[in-house]
Amino acid sequence: LAMSQDVLENLKETNLVEVSKQVYPYNVQGEAGLNAYAAIEYDFTTSTLHGTFDLYVDVVGGLFRGRASGNRAGWAVWHFAPDKWYIHMGTPTDRLGLKFGIGSFSLETGGYFMIGDEIPGSPPPPAIVADILGVEADVLNYMRDENALGNGRGFAFGMDFSVDTGDLTFLVFYARFQAGVGYDIMVKDYGEAECAGSGQVGIDGWYANGQAYAYLQGELGIKVKLLFIRKKITIIRAGAAILMQAKLPNPVWFRGYVGGHFSVLGGLIKGRFRFKIELGEQCEFVNGAPLDGLKIIADINPIEGASAVDVFTLPQVGFNMRVGREFELEDDYGNVTKYRINLKNFDILNEGTSIPGQVSWNENGDLLTFTSEDILPPTTALQLKVSVNFEEKKNGVWQVIYDDGQEAVEEEIRNFTTGVAPDYIPMNNIAYSYPVVNQKYLHKDQHNQAYVQLKQGQDYLFDVEDGWSQNAYVSSEQQGTQQKAIGYDTGANRVTFAMPSLANQTAYTLTLMTEPPGGDFNDNVSEDYSQQDLGGENEVEVRDVSLSGTASSGEAVEMLLYNFNTSEYATFNQKVVAKELIQPLVEIIYSDVHSLQTKSLETEPFEMLELKGNQYSDYQPLIAVEATLDDPYYQNEIFPLIYDGYPLRTDFTVDRDVTQLGVPPKKGVELLTWYETYLEGNPDYYLLRERMPYRYHLAYFYKEDFIDIQYKVVNAFLNDPSQYESEIQQYDYIINGIFPYIKQGNYNTSVKYVLPGGQEDGSSTYVFNKPN
Repeated sequence: LAMSQDVLENLKETNLVEVSKQVYPYNVQGEAGLNAYAAIEYDFTTSTLHGTFDLYVDVVGGLFRGRASGNRAGWAVWHFAPDKWYIHMGTPTDRLGLKFGIGSFSLETGGYFMIGDEIPGSPPPPAIVADILGVEADVLNYMRDENALGNGRGFAFGMDFSVDTGDLTFLVFYARFQAGVGYDIMVKDYGEAECAGSGQVGIDGWYANGQAYAYLQGELGIKVKLLFIRKKITIIRAGAAILMQAKLPNPVWFRGYVGGHFSVLGGLIKGRFRFKIELGEQCEFVNGAPLDGLKIIADINPIEGASAVDVFTLPQVGFNMRVGREFELEDDYGNVTKYRINLKNFDILNEGTSIPGQVSWNENGDLLTFTSEDILPPTTALQLKVSVNFEEKKNGVWQVIYDDGQEAVEEEIRNFTTGVAPDYIPMNNIAYSYPVVNQKYLHKDQHNQAYVQLKQGQDYLFDVEDGWSQNAYVSSEQQGTQQKAIGYDTGANRVTFAMPSLANQTAYTLTLMTEPPGGDFNDNVSEDYSQQDLGGENEVEVRDVSLSGTASSGEAVEMLLYNFNTSEYATFNQKVVAKELIQPLVEIIYSDVHSLQTKSLETEPFEMLELKGNQYSDYQPLIAVEATLDDPYYQNEIFPLIYDGYPLRTDFTVDRDVTQLGVPPKKGVELLTWYETYLEGNPDYYLLRERMPYRYHLAYFYKEDFIDIQYKVVNAFLNDPSQYESEIQQYDYIINGIFPYIKQGNYNTSVKYVLPGGQEDGSSTYVFNKPN
């Protein structure tokens, strides 16, 4: 399936399972058996691995099922980055678990395990425990104040088990029993938070808490029938619960409850009992102010005093709470106040001057990443400064919080030193290029300029002394070497040079060189490298001649080298024209919905770069296909029925994401999944040469849109048709409309060639055909 820009953007976020559901939309929720979604992403820029997993269970005819919605039995997320890592298998509020049920009898069990960063707050005991004990649930929420400090680092795990017999009957008797046990344990880093009288909470901020509970309640009675009235008379109803909670050390606090209730003979004798024990004292955060002791800035990369930091590093700041998001805190009297945290300042300073760049945030709003316009200056002492302030919402207006007349600000500073800059362009610093790195089918006459777009500028590579030159060399066995002078745009971070004269179906090597006066590309290329350790697992290769500022040696420096191949066709249009239709193919989706494919002359296949893109095309494909919608089927049948005047009313809209396909869905010309599979597993497969890799799938989306709109129109007037008689007549063509099947004829598409970077560079018309 071709992934849309929205899906690709979502891949940069954390919830990859939701992305996998868009790419592979088959819905496993509610399906029998064991079913799962899984997705893994690695971000090479930030060295971040992220994965998610969902498991759905429905086996033995529904006897065993997942306890969450859609029969989800479990989920997990793992995240490993330089500044943050965590593994979560369930959370206190979204646990793993199974349920077993026969008739009215049900049994549930589950739990969770978390370790690393992003540990959420500890949960209160179940509501049924509070009910049996006769204590308000808020009173038993023993970690309320600590939870207000936000997510932190540590580990946590818990388990719960419950059983409910449902209504049991024997002769005239009935009964029902409920029971459950569970526990929650957590050890968490609360940072610099301080308690009145005891200093920093816990041991260096690490504080443990836990709770365990058990309950049992039930009812026994008799069913009677008096004339036509059926009634249940309770003989005995009773329940009991025990709860133990603890927080330790520094300060140490324990609390325990034992309680219950009973009612005999329909309330003739009834009562309630509760015993409580409490030892130690709870932490009272310094000054009792809502945000006192609240540590917002959690982790910073690079760390204080780091040396030889990679000049391509993207500095990051992790926060314990979401920045810019509203949250609520409740005081001891139940008054709720709204707050938010704002980024006040972020700077990377070089001798007091800010390094230009852009700040970006993750979807959760708790991770800041700084990308400098150019790489960080080499072998330089730099300083990272970050600060946040706090605002309180009063009478609907956000106001800055002050402490003793001064704005309340939390600031962190880190000093670090960068390492040596490489005297070449690393491959992972290429955003995209043309020719694309390792491209198989470059069209030699398609575009007259070559370029390499850098993610971060390396201006120092192009700051050379007078008399030195910088050239691109394009070499092949057949043509030898061609030389072109290169230019560098410091603002755009782009290397450019004129495209040399190329031949079809030829392998080439592209080399970018910095050369001294009178230098010879063939004689003066040095292959002597030394290793520069950057700390950890990072290192760069440095030539004996270093370009740290200006080139000043008599030896040439190779800045970049990669290979590419040319197509048998000089232009993309020639390649598309060569795919001449020799047999139309029809794929039956439903009786009234058909997709169109083509068998063509056996010619050069397409490559994955063209169809889906890769890391050297900024993950954007070189081909974009969409329908031209000039066929009679669309103009005479589909447009009047579905899209004429769309939307007819603000609520008469389609349910899909219209940014992906458009309205009408002209981008519904889909990549064939099997084509992609064979490209990866069997690139010489004959079908790759005789098929266009797309199917004309618009009829499927036409029908989906028609059903969406028809359903909404019908439901708008369903309850009282007489009241909406005029509207019903107006929309009768939709209400009583029948979706028309795709008709015989030609269906034109526009096949566009898109250069890396997004510039369209010509288009061709490709025709799909629907036979009789």
